[in-house]
Amino acid sequence: MAQQAENVGQDVYRPLSLWAIAGLVVGGLYALMVAVTGLMSLVKSTPLPLGMWTFIFPVAGLVLSLLGHVQIQQSEGTRAGAKLATWGAGLSALFGCVYLAYVAATYFAVKTQAEKFTQEWFDLIKRGEIDTAFIYTQEPGQRQGVDPKNLSSMEARFNTAEGPRQGGPLSQFRKSQMVRFIELGGVETSTESRGVVDWNYELGGYKFKLSYRMTTPIGFSDVIIAVHGKESPHKEFTGRQWSVLMTECAMESGSPSPMGARALDLMQQARRFTDNWLRKLGTGNPDEAFLDTLPPADRETAHQRYQDGFLRPWLDAEAARDMYLPGYKAFREGGVIGTSRFWAPEAVRRSVPLEVKRLFARPQDFAQAFNPEDVRMPSVTQDKQFFRIAIDYQLGVPPANICEAVLTVETDIKELEENAPLAEWRLVGMDLIRARAMPMSGMRPPPGGAMPPGMGGPPAMPPGPR
Repeated sequence: MAQQAENVGQDVYRPLSLWAIAGLVVGGLYALMVAVTGLMSLVKSTPLPLGMWTFIFPVAGLVLSLLGHVQIQQSEGTRAGAKLATWGAGLSALFGCVYLAYVAATYFAVKTQAEKFTQEWFDLIKRGEIDTAFIYTQEPGQRQGVDPKNLSSMEARFNTAEGPRQGGPLSQFRKSQMVRFIELGGVETSTESRGVVDWNYELGGYKFKLSYRMTTPIGFSDVIIAVHGKESPHKEFTGRQWSVLMTECAMESGSPSPMGARALDLMQQARRFTDNWLRKLGTGNPDEAFLDTLPPADRETAHQRYQDGFLRPWLDAEAARDMYLPGYKAFREGGVIGTSRFWAPEAVRRSVPLEVKRLFARPQDFAQAFNPEDVRMPSVTQDKQFFRIAIDYQLGVPPANICEAVLTVETDIKELEENAPLAEWRLVGMDLIRARAMPMSGMRPPPGGAMPPGMGGPPAMPPGPR
């Protein structure tokens, strides 16, 4: 009895709840991880290097601590560790909420920056400031001090060819399907944000993949725009600056409007027309090629005048064309060739246009020098009277140069609203855009010079519209 009396009021050993211990350990480690990485980020001025997957730790700590509480309450006093469970749940909840609030605040702040930058980039293209828009596809450190209006600097720095038949990054950007789709609609192009597809922190900055629906008069297309925002570790620029990651952008599903379906058909017709125009030159019919530069309504009259020429049977072909086709002589001397947009390295800037005109004086050789570019969408413009399409080509220019050029054709704007099988086209002109030296390897000679593999040869196209 005396021994029992001694035991009254004494503490009895109760084992700690393992759930509570585990909850405290997980919660404490997570709190320590957040505190340490937060201090490191503050010192280095970088974001917390914790991925969203680490949020599993505070969740696990909270669950383990709650299980510990339940176990202790149901043990009828045989288990201890309620305070441990409380501390584990508190640490997990507190630091989990802190990190979640940090992530949410960062996400919305950076997302706002990314969307604002992307919209401004769209606006540059809508206004036709294509080279300025290209600048913002380059790393912030690489574009500092670059003047997009200085064509020579832009070409030398950003347009080195990546292959014998492939232009440099600047040329590729100008001809990209996305840029031309936005450019076609101009300021009427609408860009509707459809949310964030993905975001993370990599390569020293935040990367967002944003979804948009772009709508123009010819239809709509859903696109993914990837942008990357970073701060300079070496203070080359101030604040966070953004760039568009073109290699990760994509045009996805879309649908043409009724006008767009007709426009797409007209684009195919225009391509066939320019190919057949080259065929006429290449098969010894420059008079027919010349007639294609006249308004359709004037061609029959001009052709009949030529056929009815009194002296034509006694003149050689070129003399007869000069006499009975007004304007043909200027055409034969290269009057159709424009150089207002032309750029080339200083060494060949003057010689290339002259060589192109000399080549044009030999129509068959000229046609053989052409090769269509692999461009998914031509450049399209329109006004109140005409719908114009510029088809991209490359041509080999003696002695060893490649020249980017466009053949521009037009048809009546009413053709956009009509369903006639074939529109009537007119060749407006050929504009030289850019010349570059031909790669030294893998060349074969063209008429009077050298050509890269795969270029040259008369276009083998089926007959098309006149």
